Amino acid sequence: MPSVSVGCAADPHNCPIQWVLYYTECSKNSNRFVQEIVSKGIPFHVLGLGTHWKKIWGDRVRRFHDYLTMVDPEKIIVWSDADDVLLMPSATIQDLLDAYKDLEASGSKIFFAGEEACWPFLSTARDFPVQERNNQTSPFRYLNAGLMIGKAKYLLELLRYIYDGDCVDDQGMYQKAYLDPIVYWRESGHIKVSTSRKPIQPPNEAKNLIAIDAWNRFGLAMFGVKETDYDITNGSLSLKTTHSKPLLMHFAGKSRQKMQTILDQLSNEAT
Repeated sequence: MPSVSVGCAADPHNCPIQWVLYYTECSKNSNRFVQEIVSKGIPFHVLGLGTHWKKIWGDRVRRFHDYLTMVDPEKIIVWSDADDVLLMPSATIQDLLDAYKDLEASGSKIFFAGEEACWPFLSTARDFPVQERNNQTSPFRYLNAGLMIGKAKYLLELLRYIYDGDCVDDQGMYQKAYLDPIVYWRESGHIKVSTSRKPIQPPNEAKNLIAIDAWNRFGLAMFGVKETDYDITNGSLSLKTTHSKPLLMHFAGKSRQKMQTILDQLSNEAT
């Protein structure tokens, strides 16, 4: 039986997963990242390319929403930046599907990478719940909007309720939705959502729509992560703090310089 990767390469339209990227200009790193995605056989779509970047972060949310209206609602979507993201060489389409399945068992439907720092609203840091499991605490309790995974139909519901305009920080929008929180349930075959903006009394079975991948099953943001916090072996990065092997890493802000170091380590290991 052919692998998922082979099937997706042969018939991208029927692939269960799709990557959506946002970047406005071609660069060495965006080209590198697209090649990483293509090498896995994952169909992808680029938003924003050829437009002039004016730091209107909400534009990313609006474009993402408009694109999702044309996508199979059952499709699993990976959303990410491009210039500062790394897909591990050992990762496969099946790994991404398995990671989503594992995360979805929590009851939530959309998952963001965890981060050690709270940005852009520092005053909300105390509002993010502590992430504990098996008597351990994860340092990745804050939401990073550079990596996200979820089914198109749930992402579309989320984006409909969080959009505050093109000039509002997109990570701030997602964080507010997480802390609100937005809850969902299914009724007569339809997705119902309750938020502070649209207060509907939810049933007891309602679940939080959004969760943070605090244990790095899917990915993580590398801001604040030290070189002593991880090892690189066999094309994977192993985190000592959460005992995990994330499939993706987002190198936001000052952590971007770590990306080339890790790329070099992976390259040296392969040779």
